[in-house]
Amino acid sequence: MPIQLQDFEFERVLDKNPYFRCLNVLGTLPASSISSSDASSSGSASDGHLPAILRLERTPLPLNLPQEFSSGVLEQAKTLGNTDIYTWMNGWLKRRDDLPDLKISVICPATDAHIRKYSKQDILMVHETPELYEKVVKPYIEAFPLRGHNELRRLSDANSLRVRNILDGTSEAQSLLHFTDKFLVLPDMKWDPTTSPLTALYLLALVRDTSIRSMRDLRGGESGHLPLLKAIRDAAHSIVERKYGLARGSVRLYVHYQPSYYHFHVPIVHASQSGIMGTTVGQAHLLDDIISLCRGDGFICDDVRVALVDHWLVYSYFEDGTSAGGDGTKGWRVVSVEMYQGKKSHDVTRSLELSYYSNATTDFTIYEQAYLIPYGVTALSTTSTRLGVTPKNLIVAS
Repeated sequence: MPIQLQDFEFERVLDKNPYFRCLNVLGTLPASSISSSDASSSGSASDGHLPAILRLERTPLPLNLPQEFSSGVLEQAKTLGNTDIYTWMNGWLKRRDDLPDLKISVICPATDAHIRKYSKQDILMVHETPELYEKVVKPYIEAFPLRGHNELRRLSDANSLRVRNILDGTSEAQSLLHFTDKFLVLPDMKWDPTTSPLTALYLLALVRDTSIRSMRDLRGGESGHLPLLKAIRDAAHSIVERKYGLARGSVRLYVHYQPSYYHFHVPIVHASQSGIMGTTVGQAHLLDDIISLCRGDGFICDDVRVALVDHWLVYSYFEDGTSAGGDGTKGWRVVSVEMYQGKKSHDVTRSLELSYYSNATTDFTIYEQAYLIPYGVTALSTTSTRLGVTPKNLIVAS
């Protein structure tokens, strides 16, 4: 049953964005106006109404609009003022099916999570250490289990349900631009290819592996997720060139962190877009940068601390237990490395003993020892005397 917007009862404005000419409002719709399965899964209000969010956006103007001024597409114009060579006015377009005024997105029934998402956000920058991720963020993510549809609706948001339906082939199958056994690509619902300009292009790559919930789950190396990420990048460039005529460099591929839903996905947007939600520094991470980080083995977001004094190097990192060559033990490591010139410790090669033809400088000895510690490391530092001599004591801050 189509939703009847005249039944919408307004409550309050959640957010407004004059730059993008959009408005998010909260209200209610009669439970009878949506499918019975949606109403029963959310629980209707006592008065038979369900919470609803309307997102109102001005539609982009078609490029051929000025050519149609002479044919009466501009129904009315009112001059507001003028000075010298400048004049400004308001205009009203003639009502036509191919020239809508608004794009209206409806979310009903809207959960508390939807209301928070579409409300005005206060931005706060947080430096997420591996310890903070393990203690706070990861348990939060794991509170969204990928099980039944009703549980998804209750614990996560409609984005997760939409992703599951797409991957299952029960919705938007006709919109797929590319699909493999690892991922698929389709237009995001933020972009309507039939009415929006190409510069507003917004595609989405969805991976099939539900264990990858965010970029924190990515593993490096050819045996990890590096081949998947490179395949997504290559497919994205091939699609936009073949279907839309866009050369390499015309699109931006990135990953959100934190994402709006915890199923790994890669937005593919036109490079000329700026200021859209989720593309700000600190939240958007370019896919090429992630691929570069993934060229090594292990977790791509390790937080390494380093201290170096004389010939003594100490560093700490978090081992997730999956790195190649590791012992499988998960936890924080502190590694001590002592470097000596010569073939054994305390050997010293004097400069007088060297010549242009000597390779004695290539002789060195390294002693390395790793320690497993039960807490995270936020800083490392060595001690020194007032005269700058170090007794090789280490200060570890957690």
